[in-house]
Amino acid sequence: MSRLLLVLLLGFATALHAGQRSQDPIGEREDMGSLPSVERQQLEDWLQALAASWNTPRLSDYLDPDLPDRQRLLGAIEDQVPPDAELRVLSVGPVRVLDEDRAPGMITRVVRVSVRLQVQGSADNGGLERRESRQNLVVRWTRRVPE
Repeated sequence: MSRLLLVLLLGFATALHAGQRSQDPIGEREDMGSLPSVERQQLEDWLQALAASWNTPRLSDYLDPDLPDRQRLLGAIEDQVPPDAELRVLSVGPVRVLDEDRAPGMITRVVRVSVRLQVQGSADNGGLERRESRQNLVVRWTRRVPE
């Protein structure tokens, strides 16, 4: 079974900012290609599960234990996000393989995936408030492969 660990979770913890433009880090390795369609579907399914766990205690299962300020992020969500707020994945854009390591019986890939997200929750006026954002997430994905 595939195991995905979130390496970097950009910005959707406390507020999503619409209209961001994507930027490539300086010195990034050359694009290693995209994922095969079966693996892309597994990644999309995982992103849906991540979104479903947002604003719940299960979110910590998706975050890398070594993520800088991991506890601060979880605390900010708990303190600043209304309990009824939900995160939805609206679309998954390009997936780029940034790095890949192979070991006997496993492959670890670091991928960048562009995701269009929406946070939905109660507004002060009693209505429903929605905020959209496009985020680039970097995910470390380790999976077993037949030897």
